[in-house]
Amino acid sequence: PGDAPNGWKAVGGLCIDQGVFFASPYGAGGGRPEAVRLRAALDVLDDVRKTYRIDPARTYLIGSGESASLACKLATHLPE
Repeated sequence: PGDAPNGWKAVGGLCIDQGVFFASPYGAGGGRPEAVRLRAALDVLDDVRKTYRIDPARTYLIGSGESASLACKLATHLPE
């Protein structure tokens, strides 16, 4: 809901246990326009894929509340 990434609180332990890479945007809270939030998520994906050896076929978007619908929109419109 806020502009700071807070997903780590929910999934951080699982990421550590399973060796999962986690990334989240700043400035993409629920008060921002949808276009800004979508662009922020795409920028994070782009930065991660340029910086780390991440398999695009094993990249997943997650979210809760309003963020879940944004993740779904990105996944259906840009499945790559």
